[in-house]
This record gives sequence, structure tokens and C-alpha cells, in this order.
Amino acid sequence: MKTHLAKILYGLAFAVALPALLLLWAHALDTKYPTLPPIGSCWTGWPLVIIGNAIILGLLLRIWATGAPLGLVAGAYLILSACARFMEEGYRGEPQTTRFGGLVIYQWLAFLFVIAGAVFMALPGPSAPPVEPMTLAPLGRALPFGLLVWFAMGVDFPESHRRFSRLA
Repeated sequence: MKTHLAKILYGLAFAVALPALLLLWAHALDTKYPTLPPIGSCWTGWPLVIIGNAIILGLLLRIWATGAPLGLVAGAYLILSACARFMEEGYRGEPQTTRFGGLVIYQWLAFLFVIAGAVFMALPGPSAPPVEPMTLAPLGRALPFGLLVWFAMGVDFPESHRRFSRLA
């Protein structure tokens, strides 16, 4: 019980320290490079998000392949994706987004995901099953759903006046 509590406290300390370090890093970047283009521009927006997600995928696959507990894999996903989201949201130029304490609401949510990830990492659980070779059958079943999600989340109709037709 004592080691389990120590793991939870260590995870929570990590969950608090990591966003604080990210805030300091972002402030240092803003001070040193005030003319950085916003995250929405072509070369700093979606390419960096895709590269970041590819790096996260590689790290998660590596963790999974070692047979780590599933809680560790889920917690690592929550922490890594929340850190990426935290940094991305700091450079988005969306004036309509609610702010609290100088941070947009999505950065606060990312902070909560880091805490949730630390809790997941501390929980005991079964080991990840061995990685099986990928076949094309699951990809064929997932492709229509992926296209639907892409359309629903990424297609913008700027000339339309219907509700929810514009992304920003």
C-alpha cells in the first residue's frame, strides 16, 4: 500500500511539474522570439501536430512492445498528447476561446489530462498483449470511419450561414 501511494504521489508531482515547465518554456520562447508565426500558419500548424502525433505513436508502440502494463500505456498517451495539446493551444489565435488565469480552457483541460495520465500510470493492471503483425483488413474497416471523422472535424464551409458550418 505504501509503495502504491508513493507511485500516485510521484505521478501527481510529475503531473504538476511538467505543465509548469512547459509554461516556463513557452514564456521563454515568447520573450526570446516574439515574432514566431502563430500555430495556425502553414509551417508551424498542422505539420508540427502531425509530426508530434507520429512521435507519440512511436513512443507508445515502443512502450507497448516491452509488455508494459496497460495503465502505463494509457497514462503515457494522456500525458504526451496533453503536453502536445498544451503547447499547441498556447500559439493558437482564437480570441473567442475562454481564458482563465492567462491560459485558454483547452490548456486547463490538458493539465487535467496530465493528472489523469499520472493516475493511470500509477494503477496496477495487466500487461499489454504482444504486438501482432498488421493486416489490411482492420485498416479497410477503419477507413470509412476515419473519413467520416475527418469530414466532421476538419471540413469548413466559410460561405455558409448554417450553424456549426465554420470551424472558427
